Amino acid sequence: MGREKFSTTESVLRSTLNQVHQDRETGNLQKAQNSYHSLKILGTQEISVESALWINDLLMVKGNIIALQIKDRELEAVIHNLGPEFKGARWRLLGLTQLYLFDFELAANYFDLAKDEFEKTQCSEKLGLARTNTIEILAHTRPADAIDIANDAINLQTSEIELGKIYTALGWAHSRLNNNEDALNCFRTAEDHLRAGKYWFGIARNDLAKAAMLLRTSKSPLAKQLLNQSVEFLLKTNAYPSLVLLACKLLEQNFNTSSEEYVTKAQSMLKLPEDCNLYQNIDTFIEYFFAESNAQVNG
Repeated sequence: MGREKFSTTESVLRSTLNQVHQDRETGNLQKAQNSYHSLKILGTQEISVESALWINDLLMVKGNIIALQIKDRELEAVIHNLGPEFKGARWRLLGLTQLYLFDFELAANYFDLAKDEFEKTQCSEKLGLARTNTIEILAHTRPADAIDIANDAINLQTSEIELGKIYTALGWAHSRLNNNEDALNCFRTAEDHLRAGKYWFGIARNDLAKAAMLLRTSKSPLAKQLLNQSVEFLLKTNAYPSLVLLACKLLEQNFNTSSEEYVTKAQSMLKLPEDCNLYQNIDTFIEYFFAESNAQVNG
């Protein structure tokens, strides 16, 4: 009887946790955060730790990296005694944090650690996440390699959201190689999958990527529209302030548009450790992204 009651409780809490993920994906971060905190207190050990990881994920999304680092140190000791799926999830979150801080080398290191742990689980869903993250990094560091491995990843993936992320990364990769038509097709396909998965953050990121690609060839009015759409959604949901800063930088450099109000709000959201070079990383990202385009044209 006791075991049956435990299993029922576990099942209900698991169902609740999955529902909370939907709040996160649609941009209702405050509701998700409150629910994760409740599940962390009420849940079994596994549910509690998973909820703690998602709380840390929300800190990353909101740009509070200082609080994330503190919470991560607290969680590290607990996860040490749990299975590889938890260790992998922790490494993956740290990788995503660095991805959105534009430190691709450090992000790649964390993603490799996550992949090593996920391979121990033989869980197709976890391995799919690892493949997506590998493609996201390679899109910015070795775009031809990202394209090479993406086909297998797409064939193995069934999640609309993960497929959307892969196609957005492919769009970045093709952009870097000046395959503009292929990039546009990838961004369109990404949007279809992300809309099917109701992943509005993914659409905002896809809009930003598509705009950056368009700006490599012209001062496209569509690029300006996409950047503004992305910024407005991310600020409305208090999410990804580093991407807001990137979009504002692109608006200022290409359209002489003052984004001071947006920049101020994004900066107020960010809580960065002293050793974080986000602003320099964004400048370097833009410099190399557009230098590649100029080199291809001039060559």
